[in-house]
Amino acid sequence: MNMIARTMLRVPPPATRDSYHALEREYGARNYKPFDVVLTRGLGVWLWDVDGRRYLDCLSAYSAVNQGHCHPRILAALTEQASRLAITSRAFMNDQLPLFYKELCAVTHSHKVLPMNSRSANTLFHWWPCQRATHQPRTPFRPDLASD
Repeated sequence: MNMIARTMLRVPPPATRDSYHALEREYGARNYKPFDVVLTRGLGVWLWDVDGRRYLDCLSAYSAVNQGHCHPRILAALTEQASRLAITSRAFMNDQLPLFYKELCAVTHSHKVLPMNSRSANTLFHWWPCQRATHQPRTPFRPDLASD
Protein backbone atom coordinates (compact mmCIF):
# COMPACT_ATOMS: atom_id res chain seq x y z
CA MET A 1 0.00 0.00 0.00
CA ASN A 2 1.44 3.40 -0.92
CA MET A 3 1.94 6.31 1.47
CA ILE A 4 -1.09 8.27 0.25
CA ALA A 5 -3.43 5.30 0.71
CA ARG A 6 -2.06 4.66 4.22
CA THR A 7 -2.50 8.34 5.12
CA MET A 8 -6.06 8.39 3.80
CA LEU A 9 -6.91 5.33 5.90
CA ARG A 10 -5.59 6.95 9.11
CA VAL A 11 -7.39 10.27 8.73
CA PRO A 12 -11.15 9.92 9.25
CA PRO A 13 -13.19 11.91 6.73
CA PRO A 14 -15.22 14.89 7.98
CA ALA A 15 -18.63 13.88 9.25
CA THR A 16 -20.76 16.96 8.63
CA ARG A 17 -21.59 19.24 5.76
CA ASP A 18 -20.04 22.18 7.64
CA SER A 19 -16.75 20.34 8.15
CA TYR A 20 -16.52 19.61 4.41
CA HIS A 21 -17.24 23.29 3.67
CA ALA A 22 -14.52 24.35 6.11
CA LEU A 23 -11.96 22.02 4.51
CA GLU A 24 -12.83 23.22 1.03
CA ARG A 25 -12.55 26.89 2.07
CA GLU A 26 -9.20 26.22 3.75
CA TYR A 27 -7.52 24.11 1.07
CA GLY A 28 -9.39 24.64 -2.21
CA ALA A 29 -8.78 27.37 -4.76
CA ARG A 30 -12.11 29.10 -5.27
CA ASN A 31 -13.16 29.43 -8.88
CA TYR A 32 -16.92 29.54 -8.30
CA LYS A 33 -19.48 29.12 -5.53
CA PRO A 34 -21.12 25.67 -5.57
CA PHE A 35 -24.55 24.90 -4.16
CA ASP A 36 -24.72 24.38 -0.40
CA VAL A 37 -24.98 20.58 -0.76
CA VAL A 38 -22.18 18.05 -0.14
CA LEU A 39 -22.82 15.00 -2.31
CA THR A 40 -21.44 11.62 -1.31
CA ARG A 41 -22.91 9.16 -3.82
CA GLY A 42 -25.12 8.81 -6.86
CA LEU A 43 -27.03 6.14 -8.74
CA GLY A 44 -28.75 6.82 -12.06
CA VAL A 45 -30.58 10.14 -11.71
CA TRP A 46 -30.42 10.15 -7.89
CA LEU A 47 -27.85 11.81 -5.64
CA TRP A 48 -27.41 11.60 -1.85
CA ASP A 49 -25.73 14.15 0.39
CA VAL A 50 -23.65 13.51 3.51
CA ASP A 51 -26.78 14.10 5.62
CA GLY A 52 -28.64 11.27 3.85
CA ARG A 53 -31.01 13.47 1.80
CA ARG A 54 -31.86 12.27 -1.72
CA TYR A 55 -31.98 14.62 -4.74
CA LEU A 56 -33.08 14.24 -8.34
CA ASP A 57 -30.04 15.29 -10.39
CA CYS A 58 -31.38 17.92 -12.78
CA LEU A 59 -27.94 19.44 -13.43
CA SER A 60 -26.10 16.41 -14.79
CA ALA A 61 -26.25 17.58 -18.41
CA TYR A 62 -24.69 20.88 -17.29
CA SER A 63 -21.36 19.11 -16.96
CA ALA A 64 -20.01 15.68 -17.69
CA VAL A 65 -22.50 13.27 -16.14
CA ASN A 66 -25.39 13.30 -18.60
CA GLN A 67 -25.25 9.48 -18.66
CA GLY A 68 -26.32 9.26 -15.00
CA HIS A 69 -24.31 8.18 -11.98
CA CYS A 70 -22.71 4.72 -11.65
CA HIS A 71 -23.96 3.50 -15.03
CA PRO A 72 -23.13 -0.24 -15.16
CA ARG A 73 -21.59 -0.19 -18.66
CA ILE A 74 -19.43 2.82 -17.82
CA LEU A 75 -18.34 1.26 -14.51
CA ALA A 76 -17.38 -1.93 -16.38
CA ALA A 77 -15.36 0.05 -18.94
CA LEU A 78 -13.66 2.12 -16.21
CA THR A 79 -12.79 -0.97 -14.21
CA GLU A 80 -11.42 -2.78 -17.26
CA GLN A 81 -9.32 0.22 -18.31
CA ALA A 82 -8.08 1.04 -14.79
CA SER A 83 -6.98 -2.57 -14.33
CA ARG A 84 -4.63 -2.11 -17.30
CA LEU A 85 -3.64 1.58 -17.15
CA ALA A 86 -5.37 4.33 -15.20
CA ILE A 87 -4.11 7.51 -16.87
CA THR A 88 -1.12 8.68 -18.83
CA SER A 89 0.49 12.06 -19.19
CA ARG A 90 0.07 13.68 -22.60
CA ALA A 91 3.87 13.46 -22.76
CA PHE A 92 3.24 9.82 -23.73
CA MET A 93 0.99 8.19 -26.30
CA ASN A 94 -1.36 5.41 -25.27
CA ASP A 95 -3.31 2.76 -27.16
CA GLN A 96 -6.77 4.28 -26.54
CA LEU A 97 -6.60 7.98 -27.44
CA PRO A 98 -5.90 7.54 -31.18
CA LEU A 99 -8.87 5.15 -31.42
CA PHE A 100 -11.06 7.73 -29.65
CA TYR A 101 -9.83 10.44 -32.06
CA LYS A 102 -10.69 8.30 -35.08
CA GLU A 103 -14.18 7.47 -33.79
CA LEU A 104 -14.90 11.09 -32.82
CA CYS A 105 -13.78 12.34 -36.25
CA ALA A 106 -16.09 9.81 -37.91
CA VAL A 107 -19.07 10.78 -35.75
CA THR A 108 -18.53 14.55 -36.14
CA HIS A 109 -17.33 14.48 -39.76
CA SER A 110 -14.18 16.31 -38.69
CA HIS A 111 -10.65 15.80 -39.96
CA LYS A 112 -9.02 16.57 -36.57
CA VAL A 113 -10.24 16.79 -32.96
CA LEU A 114 -8.92 18.40 -29.81
CA PRO A 115 -10.90 17.20 -26.79
CA MET A 116 -10.66 19.49 -23.80
CA ASN A 117 -12.52 20.68 -20.75
CA SER A 118 -12.07 24.35 -20.02
CA ARG A 119 -14.10 27.40 -19.10
CA SER A 120 -13.32 29.06 -22.43
CA ALA A 121 -14.42 25.98 -24.36
CA ASN A 122 -17.67 25.77 -22.40
CA THR A 123 -18.29 29.47 -22.95
CA LEU A 124 -17.67 29.18 -26.68
CA PHE A 125 -19.84 26.10 -27.17
CA HIS A 126 -22.72 27.47 -25.09
CA TRP A 127 -22.77 30.92 -26.67
CA TRP A 128 -21.80 30.28 -30.27
CA PRO A 129 -24.93 28.43 -31.52
CA CYS A 130 -27.26 31.00 -29.90
CA GLN A 131 -25.35 33.94 -31.29
CA ARG A 132 -25.21 32.43 -34.75
CA ALA A 133 -28.96 31.82 -34.73
CA THR A 134 -29.83 35.29 -33.46
CA HIS A 135 -27.02 37.15 -35.26
CA GLN A 136 -26.18 38.90 -32.00
CA PRO A 137 -22.67 40.27 -31.46
CA ARG A 138 -20.44 38.02 -29.39
CA THR A 139 -20.29 38.90 -25.71
CA PRO A 140 -16.69 38.92 -24.45
CA PHE A 141 -15.79 36.38 -21.79
CA ARG A 142 -15.50 38.02 -18.36
CA PRO A 143 -13.43 35.90 -15.91
CA ASP A 144 -14.46 38.21 -13.06
CA LEU A 145 -18.07 37.07 -13.51
CA ALA A 146 -17.10 33.38 -13.48
CA SER A 147 -15.76 33.37 -9.92
CA ASP A 148 -17.21 34.38 -6.61
